[in-house]
Amino acid sequence: MYDSPGDDEFVTAPTYGLLIGDGFSIQGTSFDEVNVYAIAGGYDVTKMYDSPDDDEFYATPVEGAIYSDSFRTRAKFFEEIHGDSSAGGSDTAYLHDTSGRDTFIATPTYAELSGPEFRSQATDFDKVEAHATAGEYDVARLYDSPGDDIFWTTPTFGALMPRPRASAWRVVGREEPGLPSRPPTPSHEVLRPVPCGPRRDRAVAARDVVRGRSVADRPPAHTDDA
Repeated sequence: MYDSPGDDEFVTAPTYGLLIGDGFSIQGTSFDEVNVYAIAGGYDVTKMYDSPDDDEFYATPVEGAIYSDSFRTRAKFFEEIHGDSSAGGSDTAYLHDTSGRDTFIATPTYAELSGPEFRSQATDFDKVEAHATAGEYDVARLYDSPGDDIFWTTPTFGALMPRPRASAWRVVGREEPGLPSRPPTPSHEVLRPVPCGPRRDRAVAARDVVRGRSVADRPPAHTDDA
């Protein structure tokens, strides 16, 4: 499938793919593999839905795909790529950065990696990994669950997960050349064991580009536009 010069939307699930634009729609049904290309222009968005099986979703600035043993869908050159894990199974999302400055935000139900002229989202996945290896100084903000959580980080890795481990949010990155290995951390972002009523969140080590935040500092609830 190929897009139009206007703003198009591609919606896909394991049994169909639908490309919609101004004055047209193209649908494919029951294909084992679907590929769609946004090369004609406009601001194009793709939304990918999982199967009841264990699926994997990945998004880069060039392409995104969702697949399992029974199907595969790939979309290339879209400005936005959305993955939705609502059908079941144990699903994993992999989000990759651009060559510019990017921001990764993750909550227990939603993750987003955005940069210059590109945005990727993953909703309701059991596990999300974000990889910051392509470009400049990238920032990750990980938000906890209502339960007991653990956050830890090294100079190239950070993870936030519940206890007992049911799901995880992880960011993998690199240091920007010329920056000190451990820059000063603002006092309100210092990570240390802090009793918090009946629950105890624990942060082990810290790095300024991976920021763990408590439930009191939670962002506004995400509204899924899928």
